[in-house]
Parts: sequence; C-alpha cells; structure tokens
Amino acid sequence: MLILFYFLVLTKQQRDVDFDDNYYWTSIDELSDNNIYKIKNLNQPYYYVQVTLFQEDLSFILIYDLNQIPKVNTSRGDYISYYEKRKTRFLKIEPNGKVIYITTHSKNNKGKYNITIWGSKIDYCDNSCSNNGECYDDGCECYSGYIGSDCHQTALEIQEEHNEIYFYGDETQFFYLNINNWDEMDIQLKLSTNSYQGIEITLQLTDAIIIPSQIKLNNEDSYIKQYKVYDTQPQELIFYSMGPSKDDFNIVFAARPINGHLNTIVSTLSIELTQYGEQENTFSIIVIIIIVVAISAAVIIIIILFFVCKNIRKRKMLRLQVRLRMARLEGQQPVQNTQQQDQENLFDLLTPISIQECNNQDNCAICLENLNNNQEVRQTHCHHNFHSICIKEWIQKNKKECPVCRSNLAIKDVDTHPKPSN
Repeated sequence: MLILFYFLVLTKQQRDVDFDDNYYWTSIDELSDNNIYKIKNLNQPYYYVQVTLFQEDLSFILIYDLNQIPKVNTSRGDYISYYEKRKTRFLKIEPNGKVIYITTHSKNNKGKYNITIWGSKIDYCDNSCSNNGECYDDGCECYSGYIGSDCHQTALEIQEEHNEIYFYGDETQFFYLNINNWDEMDIQLKLSTNSYQGIEITLQLTDAIIIPSQIKLNNEDSYIKQYKVYDTQPQELIFYSMGPSKDDFNIVFAARPINGHLNTIVSTLSIELTQYGEQENTFSIIVIIIIVVAISAAVIIIIILFFVCKNIRKRKMLRLQVRLRMARLEGQQPVQNTQQQDQENLFDLLTPISIQECNNQDNCAICLENLNNNQEVRQTHCHHNFHSICIKEWIQKNKKECPVCRSNLAIKDVDTHPKPSN
C-alpha cells in the first residue's frame, strides 16, 4: 500500500511534457510544494518556460536542472522574478541532449497557474520582453522610459545635470541614468531632499528591478544597496569607470519617502549629476603645470645667474690682472726711463776727440783695436779714450765706471782724476 501511495503521489507531482507538432505544450495546474515537469524528447536546441500566476504568490519560485530533480538555491532558475514577487516567471533552457527537470515550489495549496513550454531552434533572450522591448541573445533591450530584465518597469531617465523628483504620500518611483561609453570619467550623484523624515534610495545592482520586501533577502547585499537622504543629511554616490566599453550602462534607482503616508506635504528629491573629480583633476593639472613651469623657470634663472656671475667674476679677474700689469708697468717705466736717461746723459758727458788728442793711447781698452780706424773716439773725464760705439755699449750695460781706472764716469768726479802726463 505504501509503495502504491508513493507511486500515485509521485505520478501526480511529476509529469512528462508531450509536445504537439509545433513543439508547444501548455497546462493549468494547482499550486503545490513540489510540481515536477520532465522533458525527455529533446529535438530542439532551446526550450522556453513561461509561468503566469492567477493570483499573487510571494512564495512561488520556478527552477530547473538537467538529469536530476532541481533544488532551491542550488539549481538554476528565475530568482529575479521571485525576488520581485512577480506574477510572470520565465526560463530559458539549453539542454545539450540532457533530460530537463522543471520544478515549481509554493507554500500555498490554493490557487492555480498556467505553465507553457515550447521548443525552438531560435536563440531568444532569457526573458520575455514587454513594452515593445527588443529581445537579443544577451537579454532585452528596453525603450526609453522602461527598465528591468524584461522592460516591465516604467522609470524616469535622468538626462540633465540637475533633476527634481516629486513624491506624493508613500509612492515608490523608479529612475535610471544611462551612461554611454563609460570609460573616461567617474560619475557622481548628489542626492538631497527637503523632507525632514527622509527619502529611502535603493540602488539596483542588477539588470532586473528588485523591490526590497519586509523579509531580508538571501545574499541581499549582492543585489541592492540602500541609502537614506534627509534634509540635513544629503548623500553623494560615486560610480567609478569600469574601463573602455562600447556598451551602454544603466544605473537604476528606486526611491520612496520614509513614513510618507504620515506626511501630507509633497516630498522633493534633488539629483545633481556631475563628473567626479573633474574639478579636482582640472585643478590638479593646473597646479602641476604651474609647479613644473615654476621649477623650470627657477632652474633657468639659476643657470643664467650662474653664468652671469661667472662672467662678472671673470671680467673682474681680468680687470684686476690688467690693473696689476699696468701697475707693474707704471712702476717699471720710470726706472727704465731713468736708467735710459742716465745712460744717455753719461754718454753725452764723454768728449768726442780727434785721433791727435788721444795722448799716445793707440788702442781702445774695450775692444783692444786701434783707435785710428776712422771711428769716432770719445774721452772720459779721467782722460781715457774709447771708440764711441764701445763705450756706449759699456754704459748701456749699466756700467758707470771707467773700463780702465774704474773711476765714476759722472761729471762730479772729473776734477778728482788729473789728466795723464805726456
């Protein structure tokens, strides 16, 4: 009996999917804790599953696996729609020849849902695109004003540097920022409000729209981040560039007033969009340029001053050397002039005589040659006779004494040397 009961229960929970000629199958089933659908006739490369709930079910989840019964949180599935508590769930499955097991889980035992499965050779995106969104291999491409993994959520696009968003009561609004070629500058959003009760900002970190519920989500930090903005406490959010990319990037936000149902005044959220670090970078570049120019100018001035000082010092040294030389020459010039003048005076004091007046002196005592050789003869005051050339050279050698008697040739000593007798 137990075996029969188990067989009946398993047969009720697990069903084989039998496609029609167009590889299409659909069914309306009761909500259950574990409904299993098995696809074993795999003639198509892609299989798509869509589930539509007839009523809201916050516990409903749709998952799948290959060659084994799927398990919650370990098998693949439409977890985004589960977190969003949506009535429509969607799966894209590529079996690669393996058996597909699809499971629906719900804590409710009352209610129904419609499940549709079809096979196709076409690789659609892994969700059904709503609001005229275009389906591509990597997902839905939404038109302006819609966001989400299937473009189901309306949102306000932030296009200007400053935006004002108004809230009435406790309504939740969605808005997004589309960034083209996000590879050059970081983005900064400055959020402020006039509400003293504050506005709660939810930053979406996925392509889907996840609205936080009262129950904390599993691994919540990987999907959303929340901020609170007050009239005295604004927020600055910085989004850093992820490097060169040709794809557009959406930053999605959900916002709602805190205790909005208690506040009858309209709340305002101001969003100021700037490029983070633009002023700082510009200021830094200007400062760097000024510093480089100042250092370069200082180095050039120092080099110029060095060569100018070196040139001035060199000129001073040359002038000093010139002055020293001039001083030396000026000091030597009178002596030389005096000596030359004395030599000329001494030579002029010698008396030119004829050969008959030589007093029987036949030879010049300097060159020892005969005086009678048609050369001019001069006589000293001590009455000794010499060729004029010879005695002049003698005097030029700074010799003031007579070559014969060593008497001073100056005129003062003339009378001290009598004329020799014949």
